[in-house]
Amino acid sequence: MRIKFSERYGFQKPRDVFQINNINEELKNRLWNTIKIFYIDPIKTQYPNEENWNITDQNAFNFIKDMYDGFFKTHDEPKLNKKKFKEDFKMKYFQLLWFEIYDLLEFISSIFYDKNINKKFHLKINEILENEMSGYRFIDDFIAPIIDEVEIQSIEDALGSDYVGAKQHISKSLELMSDRENPDYINSIKESISAVESVVNLISGKTNVALNRCMNNLPFEIDKNLKNGMINIYSWTSSADGIRHGVTGDTIKSSFSEAKYMLVSCSGFINYLIDKQRET
Repeated sequence: MRIKFSERYGFQKPRDVFQINNINEELKNRLWNTIKIFYIDPIKTQYPNEENWNITDQNAFNFIKDMYDGFFKTHDEPKLNKKKFKEDFKMKYFQLLWFEIYDLLEFISSIFYDKNINKKFHLKINEILENEMSGYRFIDDFIAPIIDEVEIQSIEDALGSDYVGAKQHISKSLELMSDRENPDYINSIKESISAVESVVNLISGKTNVALNRCMNNLPFEIDKNLKNGMINIYSWTSSADGIRHGVTGDTIKSSFSEAKYMLVSCSGFINYLIDKQRET
């Protein structure tokens, strides 16, 4: 997939990448498709596989009435004709604000009568939310944030630093992680740890020295446990999934969770090192 200009040069903002305060068109469309597949398409009419007929499934129609009353809070009666109902529901859906769409996802899966369907719906929605880099997931029966304002601010601070090399690595990590078609979590992790390595080298006055060795050359003291913790993380990136030294056969596999953790943690550590440098 061709990489967009905004992604190549780091103009894409972390809070936009993670869709914290918005839902883009692609995500909105995919969420609608999933609602339709799980809750609308299976509704039975007088004739199988024909939508332009009245709904005959009373449980399904009661569900629709509960949704119109409890969620949309409208005095309008839902259409008994399945095709007209779907058109009306679709119109209402696409008029919702981004946070109201999450409200709807919670609501419909809380009132639908088949719990097995609801469970499968949650799993599919979470798969889509991860694919589309949403900052939210279904946790039990509720939509909850998986990244918060403090974490976003940490990434933005690292991107706003004067350390060009670190900025490039963090920006690349974000780009690789957020590729909707082919996310590269392994190399995203590599870019995050390389950002730390770049800053440690610059502050230490070194060039291309491995992070685990260069940490001992910092011109200021940091807590031994904190230093060892980052060195241990560096060691993990040198083995897990062959991030730095080729495929090793480790059972640890990198996913969105590891990539996000590394992006946030490495950004935070970079900001910490920069603050320590300013204090000296």
